[in-house]
Amino acid sequence: MAENNAKAPEQESNFKALVLPVIVLVVICLVCSALLAVLNDATAPIIEANTKAETLAAYLSVLPEGTTADDYCYHRQCDRRS
Repeated sequence: MAENNAKAPEQESNFKALVLPVIVLVVICLVCSALLAVLNDATAPIIEANTKAETLAAYLSVLPEGTTADDYCYHRQCDRRS
């Protein structure tokens, strides 16, 4: 029985040395991932609008006449029906 009591603190120190840091790092990664997902959801529409505005400005600088916001196609979002 004395041997079982001697192993308990050793097992506890192994848990603290090996398992606890892994748990802490996983929790930190989950929190950071959640924050990045929220930040991406908040900024994605703003980035898309700015990209469209820059693209339209580039089109207008090359073809100032006859080009409107309805004339340009942004990547694969345009309707290609003839």
